Formats: sequence, structure tokens, C-alpha cells
Amino acid sequence: MKLSQLAAHSSAVQSNTVLLRAWLVITIVVIIGVFFRLVDLDWRVLTNDETLTFLRISGYSKNDLFTQVFNGQVITLGELQQYQRPHFDRSLLDAIRAFVGHPEHPPLYYLMARFWVQLFGSSVEGLRSLSALISLLALPCIYWLCLELFGSALVGGMAIALVAVSPMHLFHAQSARQNSAWIVMILLSSWLLLRSIRLRTPSNWWLYAATVAVGLYTHLFFGFTLLGHGIYVLWLESGRLSRVAIAYLRATLIGIVVFTPWIAVIAVQWRTLPNRTARDLPVLTLVQRWAVSLNDVFFNLDDLRDAALLVNGVALMLVLLVGYSLYLLCRDTPKPVWLFIVIQIAVPLLLLIGPDLILGGQRSATGRYLIPAFLGMQLAVAYCMSVCITTARSRMVPLYLCRSLVVLLISGGILTELLYQGGPFKAELRQTAWIANQADRPLLISDADAGITVLPLSYQLNPTVQLLLVKGEMTPTIPDRFTDVLLFRPSDGLKTRLQQHNYRLVSVKPSAVLDGKLWRVEPALQPVER
Repeated sequence: MKLSQLAAHSSAVQSNTVLLRAWLVITIVVIIGVFFRLVDLDWRVLTNDETLTFLRISGYSKNDLFTQVFNGQVITLGELQQYQRPHFDRSLLDAIRAFVGHPEHPPLYYLMARFWVQLFGSSVEGLRSLSALISLLALPCIYWLCLELFGSALVGGMAIALVAVSPMHLFHAQSARQNSAWIVMILLSSWLLLRSIRLRTPSNWWLYAATVAVGLYTHLFFGFTLLGHGIYVLWLESGRLSRVAIAYLRATLIGIVVFTPWIAVIAVQWRTLPNRTARDLPVLTLVQRWAVSLNDVFFNLDDLRDAALLVNGVALMLVLLVGYSLYLLCRDTPKPVWLFIVIQIAVPLLLLIGPDLILGGQRSATGRYLIPAFLGMQLAVAYCMSVCITTARSRMVPLYLCRSLVVLLISGGILTELLYQGGPFKAELRQTAWIANQADRPLLISDADAGITVLPLSYQLNPTVQLLLVKGEMTPTIPDRFTDVLLFRPSDGLKTRLQQHNYRLVSVKPSAVLDGKLWRVEPALQPVER
């Protein structure tokens, strides 16, 4: 055998060895990602959004809750949490009315959640298991999308590994909200679009039309994906009304027509939609929010949010990584491949960040709104990772550094998830609950927004803790039978009214997260002059 043949054979063996090792690592990472999704579903503190999910699928609105519970009467945890459980007093029609009251959230996921808890129970684990199982579908969907885009199983494997242990994906997989389903629909519709363009068969276009309808009924911001698809097809067909363009328009129109009933609901309920432009945020604050959101795609740094220098440094590194990945993508792949990913990243960024910078507002301050762009970034990084472990064609950095980067991205997501303590919000609720649960006959008073604090806190409290919830200018009447009276997240007005009624407020702050948020209410030693 000639030396050249021996060299070629040796190179092939080495390449196969690298690929086998890569797939072994990918398999292990996917197993870890599935484990993270399905185990300890009640570990994360319930978020305010999740309590609103429970509220709506149970057939109640926030107005029902405030009217019937925030009335200055002492109640038990069971009386509060009856608004978090579907029961015979509230029918499916009541749940649909609650959905219609919030048209910014299309009803598909919430209808599924309603039937899910009726079958499997309304515990936190029961409801979150729906999102967890849906999130598993994102793994094959992103693999199929990579096969369609790159024709490379390895890129698909790298994308699966990134998604499997991405803190962003894990968070949404264990949240009782529609975002995991939205992620699946973005990936599935994108795969079906590319497949329909390639095969040009009616069946694939019908499937794509179905994903358009389902995607819109899952999340309104699925419209970003549709707009990106339209721009891509328009470019691909050079603006001509070709057969592919006509098939795309027909499929999209069918999906939108199916969504028309909810469009009518939005039109009727237009005034109830949340206003994300009512309050401006300073540009530096917006940049900080973007940094936190980008970090969450790859590393879970919520516990370190106060360490702005570290958070911003990691975000800058990730910006450089995404930029370099896009450079490789544009340099090495055909234009139809890289343009699809660039469009999917650019559309949501331009439509959310652009208006915030030009007109003011905080549309882009909510990280989950940028999910379509983050998925595009993960696709680009997955391609970069596949290049790093095979040929490292870019000699801008040594091969060992490229492969170290791959290890860092995958292991970093796993390690930061393992070390995650829940962030400041979890610490606040955990510490408040621990203090209340230690008392003999505790009473917790609050006028804080139920969905933001009181309902999530209630899931951490023992049944011995009773609640007294007030609103507006109410002054609570505190019964004498309670040994420990705690005031949680009070407004300045509530604190003032209690002090005027001969009560003394003592700050309880075992750590910085409770500073000014938890108070002990005691009778004043001397009457307060009015």
C-alpha cells in the first residue's frame, strides 16, 4: 500500500473514531436532558405565570380571585387554592371564558392542560408533565430540520445536544405554559416548509398548513416564524408567483383562515391586551436584559444576576460565538441554507429590539419573546460545533481550542443546571415560607398581586399557615388567636395604615433577598398618635 493510501486510510479511521466519540457524547447528553425534564417536576418554585395557568384552566379570572379572596377575611390555604383546581362548580365553558379574557394567549395549550389535569390530577407535577412531554418532541424536530438544512446527521446531533441541556429549554419544559409547545411548532413548521419546497407534494403542503394553524393557536408570536418563512420563499422564488410560492401562500392562508375565530376574539378584546410600550426602559437596562436572556440559552446564571460583570462577560463571549458561527455558516454553506437561519434570527430581533430602541418600550426585555431568534442561533452554533470536532477548517483558532469550546458549551449547560439554586425569586419565597412554617399559629397578611407572589408562595406553605389578603385601602383586622403575624410584600400604604392602628412593624431579613419584603407585625408598646 502506498504512503498516500496509508495516510488516507489513517485519516478515515481517525475521522470515524472522532464521529463515534461524538455520537456517544451526544447520546449521553440527550439522556441527561431527558432526565432533567422528567425528574423532580415540583422542584422549581411555581412562577406567577404558572399560577395564572392553573387559575384559567380552573375557570377563574384574576378579577374573580381579587373579588372573592382579597376581602380582608382570614382564609386557609385550601380556600385560596380552590381557585387553582378544576372542580364541579366551574365547567369547561367557564374555562373558555377565562381564556377569552386573555386573547394574547391562544387557547390550544390551555385546553390541553384542562383535559390533562382532569386525567392526571392538578398537582404541580401533573400539570408540568404536559409541558415536559411536549418538550421532548423538540429533539427529533430540530434533528429533522438540520437534516433538511445541512444534510448532516452530525449537525443534527449537535443541535439535539444543545437543546437537550439548554437552560432555556429546560426551564420551559418544566413550566406549565405554552412555550415548550411553541418551540416544537417553530421547529416542526420550519422542517415541513423546507421539506415541502424540496419534494413539492400536496401532502407536505397540507401538513405545513396544519402547523401554521396549530402554531398560531399555540402562540401569537408564531407569526414571527411565518413572516420569516414568507421572506425566505419570496427570496427563493425571486419574487415570482411560481408553483412553490403559490403552494406556500395557499397553505399559509388555509392556516390563517382556521385561526380566524381567535382573530375575532382578539379584535373584540383588543383593549385587554397587555401594553409592552407603556413604560420605557433605559438602553443599558435593555442590554442587561438581553445579556441575561442570551446567557439562559446556554448557561444558567440566574443565581449570579447581581454579578453584572460576569453576566455581561459571558454574554459578550456568546455574542462572539454566535457571530463566528454565522460567519462560518455564511462562508461554507449554500445561500439557501444560511439565509434561512439568518432570516429566522433577524425577524424577531428587528421587530422587538428595533421598536424598543427607536420608539421606546420593553418588548424585547422578556427573554421568551426572543425564542425564535435563539433557536436560529442554536442552529448556527450546532453547525460551528460540528465543524470544530471534524475538520476545524477555520484555522483562526487551534483545533484543541475548538473542541474545548464544544465541551464547554455542553458541559456548561449541565453543570450550571445542576448547581442552580432557583434564583432570587425562589430564595425569597423559600425563606418566607420557612419562617412562616416554623410558627405555632401563623397568619400571613399581604396586599401583593396574587399571581406574582401570593399564589406561588402558597405552594411553599404548610396548611397551618392562614392568610389575610387585602386590596386597595383596606385595613386588616387581625384576630388575637394568632401568635405570629407576618406581613409579606406590603405596599407603603398598608404599612402606614397598620402603624396608624397601633401596630409595630419589625423587618425580618435573614438574607438580602428578604430586605424590605417581610415584616413581623406586633402590638405597639405605646398608642400611636393619630
